[in-house]
Amino acid sequence: MVDLRKIVSSTIVYGAADSLVVLIGGLLLLPLYTSTLSKQEFGSYIAVKTNTELLTYILHFGLTAAISRLYFDYRAAGEGRAYLVSLALWFPLQAIGFGLFIALAGKWVWQALTPDVAAWPYLAFALAIGSANFYYLLATVALRAEQRVKLFVTVQLIVAGVLVASAFLLLAVARFGLPGLMMALLVSPLCGCVVLPWVVRGAGALRIDFDHVRRSLRYAWPIVLGLLAYFVLNRVNILILQQYVNVRDLALYGLAQQLSLVIAIGSAAAAKALQPALFATPAAELPGLLRLTMRLFVAGMSCLASLVCLFATDILRIAAPRSYAGSLDILLILVTGAFAYSLTIASDTAVLCHRRPGASAVITILGAGLSVVLALVLIPTWGLIGAAVALFAASLAVTLVADRLAFRLTGFTNLAAIVPGLLAVASSAVAARCVHGAGMSLGTDLALRAVLAIIVIASHGLVARTIFRQGL
Repeated sequence: MVDLRKIVSSTIVYGAADSLVVLIGGLLLLPLYTSTLSKQEFGSYIAVKTNTELLTYILHFGLTAAISRLYFDYRAAGEGRAYLVSLALWFPLQAIGFGLFIALAGKWVWQALTPDVAAWPYLAFALAIGSANFYYLLATVALRAEQRVKLFVTVQLIVAGVLVASAFLLLAVARFGLPGLMMALLVSPLCGCVVLPWVVRGAGALRIDFDHVRRSLRYAWPIVLGLLAYFVLNRVNILILQQYVNVRDLALYGLAQQLSLVIAIGSAAAAKALQPALFATPAAELPGLLRLTMRLFVAGMSCLASLVCLFATDILRIAAPRSYAGSLDILLILVTGAFAYSLTIASDTAVLCHRRPGASAVITILGAGLSVVLALVLIPTWGLIGAAVALFAASLAVTLVADRLAFRLTGFTNLAAIVPGLLAVASSAVAARCVHGAGMSLGTDLALRAVLAIIVIASHGLVARTIFRQGL
């Protein structure tokens, strides 16, 4: 019998540690970024970060996702560490091939994507950050799979600490501006790589087993298509916006999108923590455990997204100067959209447990196409708000279609949890906007939102308690 209590506790520990670095770099350091970078530089940072994500998806080619699933198979066969060595040695060959393409066409591609930001030195930073992150992720995937909790948390804390210290020194002390920030984003994952030799110790000969590589690439190619589609779905608006707004206005959308990342960070961390336990669950026990864990997941994410919406004005006030106040409506829409998209974790986990990685990729690709169409229609007329609405609509469509596909392929559906979760978050966003626009005093405004937050926490806690009892 699978212990639900143990799964939930490990999800909290691994999820918190796994999200720490992204949370600090993407959210908690935003006040440092917005206070030391000009609005022009911060807008450029958003553009560079978007390009770095795209290049990283292509450079990794889905291998980190493949490793997180296939490692269990190879470990069961006594080849777990040899498998990690094969992929670690293979990646430089893959990176060299991609690097040759960048040397030939990288500058042209960069200028097409980001005409207002120079390719050098940011293209080089993007490739270096992507390469460092591969080995950092390889190490943390193995530590998580082996249940090395203390070492996993220690590595994450070190990487987060290095990021904070280097960002502060390079931005606030040395005043290196955007190049300094990119250097900090490179140094921190490099520090996380140092544990990899210890992780693969005892693997035997340091050689590439091409059977490992071939199986991983076969498993990864639909995943990389899904990741690229995810990028288009969530980031194409930034690329299209650059054709219609200047970099200073892009900073408003970029700040809202960075703040809405708390939802994506939370859902991704929970998925990374939950999925290994679900992948290792006996087939007979999987349907019931999947249903309970995914309902708990939706309840937790709904509570988080609702609270972010209720306190969006305070979050903006802390994160950036008053010149960014115009980001509020964008933030509320993007948080709701991010929550909607986070619900695809349930359907993705279901199809991955049944070894159908291509299914979720197809849905994400269709959603990416819808996002592009909506963005091209709405952005020229509605600008920043149009970009946010396009992303929300596409995310909602992907979630609903993915749930139906998972039901057809695996018999799993999470619709009974999705609908009330969406209603709760949307209601919180509307309530937050109404309170903000009512012209109340600061004390009355805060007190009313605090009451609403208590209601949100209590109601979601009651739901989670009921679900948890069903699994005991």
